[in-house]
Amino acid sequence: MSNWTEHFKSLDVIWRKESHTFSPKVCYIYVQGEFGFLPYICASGLAGKITPVCEIMSENMSVEPFNRLPNPVPPSWGITQIEKNVALLSINHHYPMAMMPDSNPDIWGKSYTLMRDTLQFLAQHGCQQIVFVTSMTITEAEQQADLYVYDIKNNIHPESPLMLALPAWAMPYMWDGMGKAATVLAVSQDEGQFIDMDAYKLLREYLIAVGLDYDDTHAERTMKMVQLVQQAYDQTTAHEGFGGSDLQ
Repeated sequence: MSNWTEHFKSLDVIWRKESHTFSPKVCYIYVQGEFGFLPYICASGLAGKITPVCEIMSENMSVEPFNRLPNPVPPSWGITQIEKNVALLSINHHYPMAMMPDSNPDIWGKSYTLMRDTLQFLAQHGCQQIVFVTSMTITEAEQQADLYVYDIKNNIHPESPLMLALPAWAMPYMWDGMGKAATVLAVSQDEGQFIDMDAYKLLREYLIAVGLDYDDTHAERTMKMVQLVQQAYDQTTAHEGFGGSDLQ
């Protein structure tokens, strides 16, 4: 089929496949560039070779001005239908956020409409539950990697509160406000490791345990790609430490 664009509230939705077959009951959501990349790596395992059914575009996304052609990095959030009743939403471009809480006076205004309309788009297509997959950094030396599940609708939550950044806490909160089932799936990871393999195994095993198909080949390929990018970054910063002019 030919691609076509649907205008939904503040969003432009580019359909890459037939829209009438898109009716997920559950949607897993993750931020692609989150520190540690564990949700991204596991999402690659869930998607495997399946390509997105649609892309969501918005003026409130943060998109780099430079790209490549052909095969550009999509300036959008991609939704992949990984099973008949299960979809995967990849948040690739989120409004920039500083680490200091008082340094983000504009982020709610820039993010709210995009999050709301994306959730309403999912609801219009029959989605009843979202699961936001995210990660948290271990702050105590004696802490081990762990997995936390917060079922908001049934008020089943870990003993300790989950400290999360936008949009990991906001989208489940908004979805719950729409009267639907929202879950946060958070894995804790050691910030001293670029990719915490213990945390990765916990998240992978959970996703398989709930009955999702998992492609280890694609997940491992994504992990290697992320590691190569990190190595290139480390080499660049090391050279800059000795003299950045050498790179010009």
